[in-house]
Amino acid sequence: MADLYITITEDITLNNINIGATSTQTIYNVIGIDNRILTCPTGSYTGLFYFNSSSIDAATFSTGSFQYGRVTNRSTTPVKLLVNSKDNTNETFLIAANSSFVLSSALASGSRVPTSNFTFNSFINEISVEPSGAAATIEYFIATT
Repeated sequence: MADLYITITEDITLNNINIGATSTQTIYNVIGIDNRILTCPTGSYTGLFYFNSSSIDAATFSTGSFQYGRVTNRSTTPVKLLVNSKDNTNETFLIAANSSFVLSSALASGSRVPTSNFTFNSFINEISVEPSGAAATIEYFIATT
């Protein structure tokens, strides 16, 4: 087991005033890391990873063990990221070139879903991407406990 330390640093000076911030998160007792870089063709969505409470296969993660995931667009053009939910209220996000999208089960206090009751399969089934214009290089990084 190991601990995963995540740090997001925003460094900006606006009108000669540094207004950047740093956010940190620690995920304890990590027992699995999955890191993959793949090329996704344009023209349709490519499933990156899935959540399931009963069967675990390649790119399928246990609902209770998923703690943190990052999807990074390593290409020069944007990609659409689809969060496929169980209740069919799917959400689409645009990931700009060389940018990332982060998922975490460590929800902020005040979230509409209590952290103690949250499992990804209850709300999210699949994460997919669709490149715009040309094939895209996508990286994902996942930590499980």
